[in-house]
Amino acid sequence: LNYRGFPRSVCSSINSEVCHGIPNDIPLQDGDIAKFDVSVYTREGFFGDNCGTVIIGEGDEAAKKLDETTKRSLAEAIRSIG
Repeated sequence: LNYRGFPRSVCSSINSEVCHGIPNDIPLQDGDIAKFDVSVYTREGFFGDNCGTVIIGEGDEAAKKLDETTKRSLAEAIRSIG
């Protein structure tokens, strides 16, 4: 992709890293919160970016609450703009 010098089109961010982390070889562990950010840049000059979050394994109650709360917040924000 090399969008503005950024070397990847798929980023992975684990736990407290918010977004746009560079993937590495560190294995994911049960309870980790992983964010995967996929970017697309078309020949026509359009750029799109999307990020999804998953809990690896079961996760603890705090991770589950964070995941549920952020999904509800996103849905409400989208609903508020019509």
